[in-house]
Amino acid sequence: MSLLTRTLKGSLGFLLANVVGRGSGFLFIVITGRLLDVRAFGLLTLGLTIASLARKVFAFGIPNTVQRFLSGDEEPDTRRIYGSTVLITGGLALIGATALYWGTPYIAYTVVDDPALVAPLQILSATVGLGIVFTVSKAVLQVREHALSFASVDAAFGGMKVGLAAVFITTVTATATAGAWAVVGAYVSALLVFGACLPRLDITPSFDDLWTSTRRLVSYSAPLLVVGIGFYVAQQADRLMLGALDSAESVGLYTAASTLALTLTVVHQAVGRILMPIISEAYTEGNLREACRTYRTSTKWVALINGVGFFLLVGVGEQILGLFGPEYSAEGVHAALAILGGLYFVATWLGPTGVFLQMTDGHKLESVNTVIFVISNIGLNYLCILWAGVLGAAIATTASGLLRNGLQVAQMVRLHGFNPVTASQLQIGGVVLTGSLILWVGQFSLALSVLVGMALTGLLVGLVIRDTSAEEWQLAKRIKAKALGG
Repeated sequence: MSLLTRTLKGSLGFLLANVVGRGSGFLFIVITGRLLDVRAFGLLTLGLTIASLARKVFAFGIPNTVQRFLSGDEEPDTRRIYGSTVLITGGLALIGATALYWGTPYIAYTVVDDPALVAPLQILSATVGLGIVFTVSKAVLQVREHALSFASVDAAFGGMKVGLAAVFITTVTATATAGAWAVVGAYVSALLVFGACLPRLDITPSFDDLWTSTRRLVSYSAPLLVVGIGFYVAQQADRLMLGALDSAESVGLYTAASTLALTLTVVHQAVGRILMPIISEAYTEGNLREACRTYRTSTKWVALINGVGFFLLVGVGEQILGLFGPEYSAEGVHAALAILGGLYFVATWLGPTGVFLQMTDGHKLESVNTVIFVISNIGLNYLCILWAGVLGAAIATTASGLLRNGLQVAQMVRLHGFNPVTASQLQIGGVVLTGSLILWVGQFSLALSVLVGMALTGLLVGLVIRDTSAEEWQLAKRIKAKALGG
């Protein structure tokens, strides 16, 4: 099986998981945004952001490390690494949950200066421990390429989160604590599903020579810890600093815009997940050239899909934001959505650059990139939030994100002579960015926006078809035949 075939085949399963995960996450935000007032919604999303940051810190980069060491056949060394992963994950989960629970009063009273955050955040401290186990479990399913089990775990988490939130808020209490309990229940449900999937997992842990395997695991995880924490801090600096410098209401408004913009990463993340073990194996075997070709092909199709999605966010984003409530469709929130959408389109247009570096021994460079990302994003957010609130947060996050993407591409070229930007990609990017600018400046009616978007989509499809090879067409036909039962 060629790497391209393997990538597309695996990506279909992870795409399903990402659609389920992002779709349920979007529904959770819409439901809680509509059922809670803006302040309660802001407190909930701020608490979720802080708890997620704690999970990143105490996970110690383990979810990314297993992508490097648990791929391939079930060899003794692989099983020992898996055994160390199991023990370390359990310990980190317990420490993380305890630390956030006891640290919540300090965060609420001193950092955020909002006592109302104490109750939901202490409930969410349980999600630190549960979430670490959940994330590492999903990473194991991912690296072993159990896409359907991965999707099942995601579906259990997303479905229960949405369902429990609707039930708790409407029948128990319309406060942030109801949403917090819903998330706790969702993690418990997902881990029960993972437990049911364990008998089908094609690897078993070994606890022999734990010291050697643990030392190896920790030494590789340390740089990835910096990458993971730094990337998350930088990625969430906008919400955290809006909560500290502005208000919980601003966090709620911004969360609606950023959640919509993040839908552009659904397909991109599915491809990135399946490419992680593939690039790692290709690099180890000295076959990076074919992996690079696969990277370019998959990225081209992702750019097409996300280009259409970006047109949608710019053209009719105001109407979509109205799903959260009338206060969310203000012009400033729509502008923040368009700016963040531009960032995520460019990031996916370049492909999973961070994955490529991490899987080709560029993880130390990624640590440097992340430090730069953190410093620039925090500094820009501080200045821009004071200047323009929600819109300023979007501008700052986009500027720092583009800086990081530029550094990653430069390092890929310098280390491996691989430039993900081709002439075809430049044409696709030019059409998308120019077309989105036309949609924004034109301020067309809903019907005209749809017509202009359809015309731009047709142009994009034509560009991609012209650049599609015979091998890609044959692969598409095989996938179609399999999907139709042929």
